[in-house]
Amino acid sequence: MLRLLNSKIGFRLFGVLILFALGFAGIVTYQLMNLRTNLEDFKKTELQSVVQSAVSIIASFEARAASGEMTVEQAQTEAMNAVRAIRYQGNEYLFIDNYNYVNVMHSLQPEKEGSDREEIKDPNGKLYMKELVDMTKANGSHYVTYAWKSPEGQFFDKISYAQAFAPWEWTVASGVLFTTVNSIFMESAITSAGISAAIVLVLLTLGFFIVQSISKPITKLTGDMGEIANANYDVVPTGMKRPDEIGNMARAVEVFRENGMRIASMTEEEKAAEVRRQRDRSDMMRSLQEAFGDVVGAALKGDFSRRIDKQFADAELNSLATNINDLMKTVDGSISETGQVLSALSKLDLTMRMHGDYDGALKRLKDDTNAVGDELTQVVMTCRRPRVR
Repeated sequence: MLRLLNSKIGFRLFGVLILFALGFAGIVTYQLMNLRTNLEDFKKTELQSVVQSAVSIIASFEARAASGEMTVEQAQTEAMNAVRAIRYQGNEYLFIDNYNYVNVMHSLQPEKEGSDREEIKDPNGKLYMKELVDMTKANGSHYVTYAWKSPEGQFFDKISYAQAFAPWEWTVASGVLFTTVNSIFMESAITSAGISAAIVLVLLTLGFFIVQSISKPITKLTGDMGEIANANYDVVPTGMKRPDEIGNMARAVEVFRENGMRIASMTEEEKAAEVRRQRDRSDMMRSLQEAFGDVVGAALKGDFSRRIDKQFADAELNSLATNINDLMKTVDGSISETGQVLSALSKLDLTMRMHGDYDGALKRLKDDTNAVGDELTQVVMTCRRPRVR
């Protein structure tokens, strides 16, 4: 970590992007875990609703028998036929067992009707039917999980819910396979993973070009200033056509280059007079270069708070110092705002955005960071909505 903090500014900016990508992946993972829990709770609620509806139908036939409209045997037969016909979520079904563990009605496997199911075990030795009947009889309703054997002989994890109908001593139940929940969850997980990977890839790609557009021109311009200070006037400052603060710095350095070229063409007398002025100017230039070196050195270590505090007798040098300070202030504000947004996103605060006024690469960084926040908000909202089949 200390090595990263002391590395070049480009590496540190990439480090911020990687940390954001890891945080983003953590958020998506957390949302998927919540989605899985919500899906299981939803399926339980769905089971409960279906079973309660079936119990209501049975209760209506019991009431008709109690009123004398039909015999109890007729009412039970009609109730079983009505529940047998119920299908939901494709081919999900209901079954009825009495308090003595005897199956009264089974929609999917009618051959089980009349069989004693007290001793039925799953592959793990669990007497799940005994538990379902006993706990439903005692508490009025009950959930049980077990390994269910399909008609084809395969075993699947399943959860069933039963509700007691005390007048006839029946337990009315239905179940759902966890494979159904897993299927919905995997579909959502694959979609979220694809969207997340695309966002991270775009972010890293854009980040690479933005980092290069900031670090490379600053390094090159620093080298150009050193060459011009050594009277190499053939060097043209890099970035003079840029519309941002780096361009302002480059155009200020160009003024010094032109002045140096003018001095080189003066007469001996003019040169003697200019040498005196240049000596003072050189001292100021050296002082400015030292201050600029301190500011750039701090920036390369990630500290954009340093400024050139010296005042010079030369207006052009003051203008250059002001441009350097403006650049550091703008970059510092941009990175600070970006860090605040990324920190907020890592804490699930999706409302934070960048609002500073930037140009060039920093404006693209602002737009891309805000776009990532908007896209992440959409992903989170999508993950929070369970998909029901």
